[in-house]
Amino acid sequence: MPLIKGNDDIQRNTETYEQLKQNYISLGYLEYSCVRKGLKHDLLSAAAGLPAFVIVPVYAHIVGDIPTLEIKQFLICIILLFITTPLHELLHAFGWIIFSKNNSTNIFIYLPLGISDAYCHCNGPLNFFEYLAGSVFPFFFLSIVPAVVSIFIRSSTMLYFSVFSAFSCGSDIINSVIVCFHRDEIILDYPTDCGFTSYKKLNH
Repeated sequence: MPLIKGNDDIQRNTETYEQLKQNYISLGYLEYSCVRKGLKHDLLSAAAGLPAFVIVPVYAHIVGDIPTLEIKQFLICIILLFITTPLHELLHAFGWIIFSKNNSTNIFIYLPLGISDAYCHCNGPLNFFEYLAGSVFPFFFLSIVPAVVSIFIRSSTMLYFSVFSAFSCGSDIINSVIVCFHRDEIILDYPTDCGFTSYKKLNH
């Protein structure tokens, strides 16, 4: 599972992507672009995490206590998000390795000092289910599972960590929803920006 260490690695992944893309186009596939970036993408990603707050009243109802978010808990959650960023990217990788024909050499992880820019990239073709699995793994294991556990152990800190994690998975949530509209297509993970392109064979 190679780490992206600089522009040379990014360039190689981009070239691999372009070769696969041009091959599908030359074979008569129609391309759909589902790549997003910029402020609009950031706002949509943030909004995608908002439904996670539904766990707070659920927690309060089951536990019988309204969970408070104190400054100490807030700081702990931020630190945990920082610490679990590499795990977030590894979960993408594991999802793609476990459920697709791609092996670890096809998965690249980028972990810059500014971890908000970290990402995981698969440079091999994926089908709908394979892409979806890799996309939702971080959300499932870092948001849904902690939310359930927080109820059993009555931990408001873990509860809010699960909510914060959902916000950090906003892009993944959007990708998971969008790919559902491309179920019968070949998926190529985009190498530099959030999202993917997909390819559907034209019927003649």
